[in-house]
Amino acid sequence: MVKSLLEAFEGQTRAHANMAKALREAEIGKQLSELDKSKLVITPAAKELIHDIAIELDEKQAEKFWQLMQHMHTSQSFLVELGERAGSGVKYGRDKSASQVFGERTSELVTKGMTYPDAVEQVAREDPKLYDEYRNENFSFKA
Repeated sequence: MVKSLLEAFEGQTRAHANMAKALREAEIGKQLSELDKSKLVITPAAKELIHDIAIELDEKQAEKFWQLMQHMHTSQSFLVELGERAGSGVKYGRDKSASQVFGERTSELVTKGMTYPDAVEQVAREDPKLYDEYRNENFSFKA
C-alpha cells in the first residue's frame, strides 16, 4: 500500500513538474511575442538566448528580467551610442530621413535670401552629423 502511494505521489510530482515547465514555456513565448509588437523586433538568435536565460530564473527574478527587457525594447533612453559611429546609421527619434531634414533646413535658408550653395554649406557646418547621414543616403558609391 505504501509502495503504491509513493508511486502515485511520484507520478503526480512528475505530472506537476511537466505542467509547470509547459506553463513556463508558454509564459516565455508570450513575453517574447509581446516584445515583437512594434517596429523593433528581436532576432531569432537573441530570442533563443533570452529564452535560455528566462527559463533558469525563479519567479521574482523573471519578473525583473521581463521588466528590463521591456524597458530595453521600448525606451529610447536605455542605450545611448557614443563616438563617431553614433551619427552614421542609428537615428533615434527622427521621423524624417536625413535627406528630408537637410532639404528642409536648406530650403528655409534659401527662402530667407541665401544662395543654395551657401545654404548647403551652412547647414552642413551647423550639423555635421546630419550632413554625414545625408551624404550616406544620397551618395553611397559602390566599387
